[in-house]
Amino acid sequence: FSVSLNSENIVFSYKKNTSDENLNFHIETSIDLKEWKNISELGELKIEESKDNENSSTVTLTLLPNIGNEPSRHFRLKVTR
Repeated sequence: FSVSLNSENIVFSYKKNTSDENLNFHIETSIDLKEWKNISELGELKIEESKDNENSSTVTLTLLPNIGNEPSRHFRLKVTR
């Protein structure tokens, strides 16, 4: 899981095991590490998935955020079955 910033966007990237269809991936955000929300609540989200091989792919999410002036913001990748 990686996060990068450019002048306008926040870009998230992670590898996904495509052979296990029971896995669900969600990127969440928090300003206090207590309350977590889906990143889609922060702005427009563009999702791209590219196949690496038969069993894995790379998912890239680009967020054009509408973020206020919070002193910090945290992100996590939540994987569930």
